[in-house]
Amino acid sequence: MWRKGQWVLGAGLVAVVSGSTKPAATRVTAHEFIVVYVGVEGVDHVMKGLADTVRLAASRRLVGPGQQLVLRGVSLDPEVGTGMRDLAMVGAFDEVSLGGNWTNSAVVHYLGGDFGKAYPTTGVPQVIVLERDVDNQITTLHVGPEHEIARYVGTKDIWDWAKSGAPLSK
Repeated sequence: MWRKGQWVLGAGLVAVVSGSTKPAATRVTAHEFIVVYVGVEGVDHVMKGLADTVRLAASRRLVGPGQQLVLRGVSLDPEVGTGMRDLAMVGAFDEVSLGGNWTNSAVVHYLGGDFGKAYPTTGVPQVIVLERDVDNQITTLHVGPEHEIARYVGTKDIWDWAKSGAPLSK
């Protein structure tokens, strides 16, 4: 369902020939490595610069054809403005999910729907490393399922991973 003010942006390879646009390629495939950071006000200051450190380290590892890195920032802050400010401290993200606190759809997707002491994997901050394939055939797009490669919980584990070159495999 479309809402007022909602935009869809797409990118493709095109060539302009005599005032018309024609596809320059029929297929673009990518293998994406997705690094999801889940944080909240109060811990984000300790993670200052993490996203930029990870982007630099991981870019050195992406040597295969079609490999791409996507950094996602997810904030547990209930206020959108607070979440945006806190994620900006962590660094530059390609995608962000803000507001909603524990019911934020990305929080539920990545941490699950059950929270509390009985669920230690819901601690924050947290980094989840995922991979997926994307097949863009210009007229159709297929985004494959995300597969979890690794998960790091807590500031020490996250920084240890980042400082060791942000390996994209366990």
